[in-house]
Amino acid sequence: MGFARRVVLGLALLFATTAAAQEHPLAGRIWHVAGERFVTEDELIDLLRPARYVLLGESHDNADHHRAQAYVIERLARAGRKPIVAFEQMDASQQAALDRYVLASRAEGAPEAQRDAAGLGRAVAWSNTWPEWRLYQPIAEAALRNGLTMVAANVTDDLARRAMRDMGVLDAAFVARTKLSDPLPEAAHRLLERELVMMHCGTTGPVIQMMMTAQRVRDAAFADALTRRDEGDGGVLIAGTGHTRTDFGVPWVLGRMGPSASAASLAMVEVAGPFVRAQDYAQLYDSARLPFDYVWFTPAAGRSGGDPCR
Repeated sequence: MGFARRVVLGLALLFATTAAAQEHPLAGRIWHVAGERFVTEDELIDLLRPARYVLLGESHDNADHHRAQAYVIERLARAGRKPIVAFEQMDASQQAALDRYVLASRAEGAPEAQRDAAGLGRAVAWSNTWPEWRLYQPIAEAALRNGLTMVAANVTDDLARRAMRDMGVLDAAFVARTKLSDPLPEAAHRLLERELVMMHCGTTGPVIQMMMTAQRVRDAAFADALTRRDEGDGGVLIAGTGHTRTDFGVPWVLGRMGPSASAASLAMVEVAGPFVRAQDYAQLYDSARLPFDYVWFTPAAGRSGGDPCR
């Protein structure tokens, strides 16, 4: 059995074992939103493969989500795809260091630590605003193993902060490419606003409006990175589920950029005790229907500290 095959089977078994431990009827199952049916992992890959851009949404601190993302990348590569892998968690200032690490990892006689991406987080000065690098390492390993280009897709925090107050600081060509100056549809605007209010413990007013601007700038940056860095076979985006929503996130931006930017959104969603039907989870997104193309239900991450809004 080849190394890649062992990796794929190992990831699948690990994910299945974790899901079984959760003892929730949805954990480990994959929901086809438009078809209103469950699909197998093989069917999911067949559904994702034709999309030029595959957007993999996550809860940042859930290790199962990152293992599943790595699994999808591995399976797409084995199916013959060679997409770039774009990360929300790295910004443009880290791209040079990322490129140097990848180049060194492909050099003859490269140390094992470089081949398996263990040192990549340190090499790019992985920010402590994100969960520790080891959670994301399987994704980078899948990319390195299959010779896929990795892209730091985010804007810097400094640029995002300045754009919150004045969109004029952004590159005009970037704004034009991504149609960033076009307003969101009214319904999508309200959904994004409500999501950010909820995420920020009920904060309202001008602060939320600035956060909405920052969210839209980042969504545009991710879409721009995917399309501009595309090496001929599309891309995979690693980002929070809010960015992969089809109603106002990166899929919406890609749709505005043109028909060649076809996208499929797969969200990793943690199971919640009271909700035992896939359709029930739409209410968590303040929507009549889950705002993704596919949903992979996973166990919830073990978290401590209680309610963050208290």
